[in-house]
Amino acid sequence: MGKYMDNPSLDVMITAIVNKEMEEYKSKILNAIDNHFNNPYCAATDIGKVMYKKEIKDLINRIEI
Repeated sequence: MGKYMDNPSLDVMITAIVNKEMEEYKSKILNAIDNHFNNPYCAATDIGKVMYKKEIKDLINRIEI
């Protein structure tokens, strides 16, 4: 296993795969947030709904990949 750990090409490939997966999960989370706040039965005021939605999205978008 040691020889694979020293392979920079493998490291680049794994990093690319992980970054792609994280981007997909981030997209799924953002879509779930949109679906939640677009639900007509969401128990939130209009002003709170917009504010919380923006804060949640900003927090998720601060995640660096």
